[in-house]
Amino acid sequence: MLVYDEVSNADLQNVTILLDKNEILQLISYLEALVQSDTQNDHFHFSNDDYSKELTFVSYGDTDGLKHVPDKYKRNTASKT
Repeated sequence: MLVYDEVSNADLQNVTILLDKNEILQLISYLEALVQSDTQNDHFHFSNDDYSKELTFVSYGDTDGLKHVPDKYKRNTASKT
């Protein structure tokens, strides 16, 4: 798992995300579609109602660790799985 902050270009270690019930249901739906995808590095964007906050979820494969993650996400991070 890699949690990456694109603003500070850093790997985040601990994150708390607060969601309402509708957001949880939407996230579950998106994650289910991501699990079913056969595309390497498939992703989706999960935003709040006014698009002022956004989470991007990327699938990087089952057992390859971060080998197939785009380089921009690996710049200032240690290899984590």
